[in-house]
Amino acid sequence: MWRTLFPALALALCPVQSLWAQASSVAEGQTKDESGAEIIVPGSRDKAAQKKAINRYIRAVMRTERSGQYARFGAPICPSAIGFSEGVDLLVEERIRVVARAAEVSVAEENCDPNLHVVIVEDGKDAIGALRRKHRGAFGRMRPYDREQIERGPGPVYNWHTVLPISSSDGRNRGMMGTGYVGGFGPAAEQLGDPAYNAAVVRRDSRIVQPNNQEIRHGFVLIEREAVRGLSVTQVADFATMRGLLSATSESKELQSVDTIMTLFDSPLQERPPSLREWDLALLTALYKAAPDMKAQRQRSEMARIFEATLTQDN
Repeated sequence: MWRTLFPALALALCPVQSLWAQASSVAEGQTKDESGAEIIVPGSRDKAAQKKAINRYIRAVMRTERSGQYARFGAPICPSAIGFSEGVDLLVEERIRVVARAAEVSVAEENCDPNLHVVIVEDGKDAIGALRRKHRGAFGRMRPYDREQIERGPGPVYNWHTVLPISSSDGRNRGMMGTGYVGGFGPAAEQLGDPAYNAAVVRRDSRIVQPNNQEIRHGFVLIEREAVRGLSVTQVADFATMRGLLSATSESKELQSVDTIMTLFDSPLQERPPSLREWDLALLTALYKAAPDMKAQRQRSEMARIFEATLTQDN
């Protein structure tokens, strides 16, 4: 389904053009910016201050699901880049794989079924509108109001995930009570798929471990063509990796004070981050290493510990 849906959408809304004169080289395990300099994030050496800064960073970048948990991919990621010029799409996909492996995120083999979709479109609102009319399944269990909010977004980036509650005891999909449907096909289906309802279906004798994990099944990052002019493959791919692998906060004021690739489209071109930042990589590593079957507060505590250990190890 996904191999045919987005190529058709991209061709209809954004003619394939040469977006960059030169493609950035993709080096396995790259942790430097495009000038070759090590990526450094200034920070206090005071342990207590650093812990507070890490927690502020996590809160600024990430949002929780309605269930009160942070979502992440359960299956290996399989990136697909659509709407780029010939050859650049492969570089974008490879860069995403490189960053994911560096963060110790499981990556699928080549020729896999895509679950992380990075699409260049001519007009984001038109693209979302077309999906809402013809391919509602792309939004999974998302409520109509939330779909409308995405379509009304300011652009130039339109980003969302399809998330399902997965039993932390047996790995079964608890989103539709075993009916086999993905969700999003009417009020009754959405009511049955509500995480609050499903939390009562599977019991765990623990106040710490939650009955369900919030699992990302598909991540979507749509970027308008004009917005990527002047940017490198590395910048766009790293931005898409962060927005694709985690659920990001929306228009967070705190995010503006954080050194992160997530602010790529929020500053003048010459001031934009050249690549993924050190703390961005530490965050992805922490999210995918921390146990997923806890409430956000405990997830965040474990993530902060892993985050700090990752920074210490790298330095």
